[in-house]
Amino acid sequence: MTRPDTSLEDNIASRQAKFEALCKELAEKELELATLENELAFFERTYARRVGNLFAELDWLEAEIARELYRLYPDPEHRAGYEAAEQKARANQQAVDEKLAGEEQKLPPPSEELRNLFRKVAKIIHPDLATDEEDRAFRTRLMARANAAYKRNDKAALEQILEEWERRGEQPAPETTPQIHGDLLDRQINQAQARIREIEDQIEALKASELYQLMCRVEQAEEHGRDLLGDMARNLQHQIRGARELLESLRSKEKD
Repeated sequence: MTRPDTSLEDNIASRQAKFEALCKELAEKELELATLENELAFFERTYARRVGNLFAELDWLEAEIARELYRLYPDPEHRAGYEAAEQKARANQQAVDEKLAGEEQKLPPPSEELRNLFRKVAKIIHPDLATDEEDRAFRTRLMARANAAYKRNDKAALEQILEEWERRGEQPAPETTPQIHGDLLDRQINQAQARIREIEDQIEALKASELYQLMCRVEQAEEHGRDLLGDMARNLQHQIRGARELLESLRSKEKD
């Protein structure tokens, strides 16, 4: 026997359970993305300091070599080679300087307590849980602060965000019917699913990047007692010595 008087309520309860499961999944995805971004940012700075600086030095030496070749052979081809080498060196040096300008002291990996706190914050305040645009704007500001706090291991800041959320001005709840409540749940479910897909795409793109692939190779080498960045640095230092010798040789030559 059907129960038409409770079917809508049962359906809403089912959607509510689905939404709560999505909230938990969404918090996990936000945590995964924030952790990966943090790891890549730190590795990028480490790479710039240990290897990028040497690449920049080699680029400048190659630009000087190209300039000496242009001095010895002042034709359009050598001029173009010199200008291209100098432009490359300047761009690469700027990129390294930017990475090192924001270098921070290495923080310890986030504790399980911090990870759980971030999950709690994301699950409660995530913008995709908003009921209107004003609520979404407020949640978006808090979520941005939560991401920044997690990346700098700032437990106190995450706790402060939770306190702000709990102290937020309570608005009178609008009158709703089961149908209106069901429509809101459907919208929130769709928003959460869309954000999960977006995060998954971002994570996939980061893992497909050359930086991530290099980080993985470095970590695998470390497991076998090998310093891959150190090997790269030593190879670059060898190339730098060769470039300096060539540059000195060219400087000692007279124009034909």
